[in-house]
Amino acid sequence: LFYIYFVTSYEVSYSLKNIVVKRFYHINGILPLPRTPNNLVHIQRSITKMPLVR
Repeated sequence: LFYIYFVTSYEVSYSLKNIVVKRFYHINGILPLPRTPNNLVHIQRSITKMPLVR
């Protein structure tokens, strides 16, 4: 029971994070890039350059 709950909660949190990330990229007009270190650095730089949408 605990294992099932853990798996479902992990999936739910992961999907919620995906939705938030997609919405954030959609708002800022950035295409979601695959998670490689270079892209992560590039995404962080572009996020610091632009104002955060809250």
